[in-house]
Amino acid sequence: MAKYTAWRRKLKFKQFDAELCSTMSFAVVGSAEKFTPSHHAYRVYRLLRELGVEVYPVVADTVKLGKDKVYPSLIDLPHQVTTAIPCLPSNFALSIVQDCHAAGIPNIWFQPHTLSAEAAEFCHTYDLKIIDGCTLKYFEFNDVTRFFHPCYWHAKTIRRKQLKL
Repeated sequence: MAKYTAWRRKLKFKQFDAELCSTMSFAVVGSAEKFTPSHHAYRVYRLLRELGVEVYPVVADTVKLGKDKVYPSLIDLPHQVTTAIPCLPSNFALSIVQDCHAAGIPNIWFQPHTLSAEAAEFCHTYDLKIIDGCTLKYFEFNDVTRFFHPCYWHAKTIRRKQLKL
């Protein structure tokens, strides 16, 4: 039986990683500035929401994102999520992984340029799984604009490297 989210969209199954798929729940962590339509956190949130995934925006200084409720921290989420997606610079990475550990979130999907050495060391110490790569590469484009999106080419490069291995 198909699962329906709060947005009444039918769940589309999408395999993101060997252990991550669209049937899991996600928390997108960003700032109020990063959750504007032209920034990465908003685009990641919108992509996951369009896939019908259970996704929660986490912003410390915002109450609403459109019609959706925003949560101030990972600990304040109404349900346990399986993956956190930080969309903040790497100097915030250590505090985010510490919050993930405190909230019991086992997977952290780092976007490009968001992982720091201290955060990676903390993840290895406490057995938090690090997934590295852009979430937007899973966005499906149906028209010619797909060739102009940087994540399209990023995904093509990764696939070529995987085929050579």
